[in-house]
Amino acid sequence: MKWMILVITFFTQVIHANEFLIREKFSRNEVFFSHSGKFFSFNLNEDKGFYLSSHCLKNNNNCIATKIFTQPKLKLKKINLKGGINLGTLLCTDYFGGDILVMKNKLENNVSICEFSDKSMISTGILEKLTADK
Repeated sequence: MKWMILVITFFTQVIHANEFLIREKFSRNEVFFSHSGKFFSFNLNEDKGFYLSSHCLKNNNNCIATKIFTQPKLKLKKINLKGGINLGTLLCTDYFGGDILVMKNKLENNVSICEFSDKSMISTGILEKLTADK
């Protein structure tokens, strides 16, 4: 019975993640950011203005970066944002278990990216919008 619930939960998340990819409007043009001498490919969500790993869009790849959009909104406890820490950065590390990568775009501007355990990535700015209304 335990395994059946796990399997049903997994397939439900896969379906929701695929629905998200179909529903959202992503640019067909890939954008490349660099980090530690390597280049990473992203696509821009044109409506909400965030970047998602390109491999998550190809063949409806099941990525953690897309699954986070199918979860209920986060209810946050008191958060200390001393020192000007970005809420999206804090959510990436403390709530989603991701790592922060500071990448560079072609103009050498910094872009803050959240990398998940499956190597899928998303720009941190969108993570703030996943929180419940105060």
